[in-house]
Amino acid sequence: MKMLILKVSDHESERLTKILAAAQTSSWTSFKSLSDDAFLNENAMRDQFEESSKIIREWNYEWDLKVGITQEKRRKDAFFTANTCDNS
Repeated sequence: MKMLILKVSDHESERLTKILAAAQTSSWTSFKSLSDDAFLNENAMRDQFEESSKIIREWNYEWDLKVGITQEKRRKDAFFTANTCDNS
């Protein structure tokens, strides 16, 4: 699997940090305000947000915001890397 680490602008890094912070605190209002456009299906997006938020809180990770793309055959997936964080 080929992996590329991408350099993102400071502005985009700040936006991604806010998205993850909203997920870590389960703040749908904060998350929603970060979108440039209205969601096509807000109920479905909220369901996805709540599921992702739950997973992120259970993992207890501190995100380091290395953003990249994996490319395998014709499929490309974006990813974040994370460092474990002991917040107990």
